[in-house]
Amino acid sequence: MRWCGSAPVTGCASRRASSANDRYVPLHPQLAGLLAAWTAANLEHIRRCKRLVADHRGPLDRHLIARIVHRVARAAGVPGVHPHRLRHTLATQAINRGMRLEAIAALLGHQKMEMTLIYAKIANRVVADEYAAVSAKIDALYGQPPALPADYETTGMARLRREACARMLGNGLCTRPADLDCRLESACETCAYFRTGTQFLPVLVRQRDHAQQHGQTERAVLFDGLIQRAGKETP
Repeated sequence: MRWCGSAPVTGCASRRASSANDRYVPLHPQLAGLLAAWTAANLEHIRRCKRLVADHRGPLDRHLIARIVHRVARAAGVPGVHPHRLRHTLATQAINRGMRLEAIAALLGHQKMEMTLIYAKIANRVVADEYAAVSAKIDALYGQPPALPADYETTGMARLRREACARMLGNGLCTRPADLDCRLESACETCAYFRTGTQFLPVLVRQRDHAQQHGQTERAVLFDGLIQRAGKETP
């Protein structure tokens, strides 16, 4: 491990034994201060051992550092702490506070994102908050009426729109808008060849009620008669 630059606040580069890749690791200002004090107090040992983490005992390897971390954590009332667990904690805290996954992977020295996802556990609360934020944006997007240009409707589309309420007749289409009445609306029911039966009673009742609601007295009387006749005729 060595400093990047003349001062520890710039960060340090750590060489990984497994892949021999150097990586830049930024340091927290408080940690940089502690390392600066450590360097000043152990400068003679550091120069002799050519290692940053060294004291009168010689270079401090990972096993000794793990024992030191475990002893300090136990004294603080936090059992089961070791450097690798702190590494997991850093990654988890970082990803749950908005640090990009690529930056976390670079910080940890991972070459594959799958390994970073194992280290950095996304909290359920973060997942819920992210989903809520995205859902609100999606709802706002689909809740807005589509804004179409004035010339968007072609001639063919206009014709289809006009015929949307058209009803098929035996020899053509009736294009009367649905909200307009027709004096010939009950032409078939007045025909001598019209037949009905009990299976049509629900429809006849709805037609009679519709006529009454719209003040169409003659049509209401007509459907009253058809309702009475429906039970007598064989369909």
